[in-house]
Amino acid sequence: DSSLHFSDIYTRLLDKYGERLVITYQDEDDEWILLQNDEDLEEAKRSGKERAKHKLSLSVAQEVHPRNARVPSAPSSDPPQQQDDAAGTGKTIVRDSSARRLVMSKLSDSSRSFSAEHGLVLRWQLGKRIGSGAFAEVCHGINADTGELMAVKQITVPPPGSTDQNERTADAIKALQREIDVMKDLEHPNIVRYLGTEMTSGRLNIFLEYVSGGSIASLLANFGPLDESVVRKYTRQILVGLEFLHSTGIVHCDIKGANILVTEEGVIKLADFNSSKHLGSIAGGGSNPLKSMLGTPQFMAPEVIRQTGHGKKADIWSVGCTVIQMLTGSPPWDEITNKIALLFHIATTHGPPAIPESLAPQGKAFLLKCFKLDPKERPSCREFLKGDAFVRQQAATQSFSGYPVGLE
Repeated sequence: DSSLHFSDIYTRLLDKYGERLVITYQDEDDEWILLQNDEDLEEAKRSGKERAKHKLSLSVAQEVHPRNARVPSAPSSDPPQQQDDAAGTGKTIVRDSSARRLVMSKLSDSSRSFSAEHGLVLRWQLGKRIGSGAFAEVCHGINADTGELMAVKQITVPPPGSTDQNERTADAIKALQREIDVMKDLEHPNIVRYLGTEMTSGRLNIFLEYVSGGSIASLLANFGPLDESVVRKYTRQILVGLEFLHSTGIVHCDIKGANILVTEEGVIKLADFNSSKHLGSIAGGGSNPLKSMLGTPQFMAPEVIRQTGHGKKADIWSVGCTVIQMLTGSPPWDEITNKIALLFHIATTHGPPAIPESLAPQGKAFLLKCFKLDPKERPSCREFLKGDAFVRQQAATQSFSGYPVGLE
């Protein structure tokens, strides 16, 4: 019907369901496209004719907005204003306002599921690069509707069969899929918040809470070794975040300074879950140990390197290594520069890494507990938080702004 307008369709659906809705259609390439105005509707009709279909099939989902988000105005027949540097992003179908549309990638079925979680649609703009890791680079992002800052983790994914589609790319996709699977259901003040994903043609974007202070590793590069009182506050918060993570059956598998972020107020946020494992996902139940060697060598527990089976207590060993890193500015075993020699040394060690001489007795006792060679003898996060003197809750100190700092 040439007289049918998008606003007519939207109004009818709104009257029927009583909720704001996201409407999509499937084009000739079997890609789901966001329907927002009359221009989109005409393109959908043309696509239907090319597919020799007499009826236009639409998909309808509830539109969900994040906290403090501006709810869009009612649809009109006029096309929305385009922005060259803005793109739609969310947990379902997305739209690029410069390229006219963004579609879910045709890379694989598992990749297509990245963008289809909770019906959230956002417009966003990409900023400068913050840093890069083994699999992806991280950039600044901003919600174009609310002004909320975000971190955008990006990986370029070549299409199947291309010469660039290699084992490393496949590993990167698996790692990011693992990170999404872990983070999507986590909500805790000491864990970086997951906001959503977007798959475009050839690129996967993961949207995360932006933590302005950077990582502990970057703090050490900027300020040098941290004062013991700061290390105690940070360590307590690391354990609080890990205790929550462990309570869900997740092992982080890569606790280190580079994967722990700090807000301007000194609040710790655990990040980078691409090595994480869910114990409950292993065949036979959640009690089975992990046997893959994931993580960063200087921070790995001996049982991880030996691949004899490890669990939550491997994270405790890594916490001890991170405490040494915060106190000295360098990771443990830093004097061993050959990776193979380092792995062999940790796997066959009969004692802990060097503990700073200047550390108070409570700190030394804490580290010796973290570095028990038998994982069963290491305290859990909860046990540390309940009674260990090194991470005992301290009285709040005043910040320059007059507000107390630290997790109290």
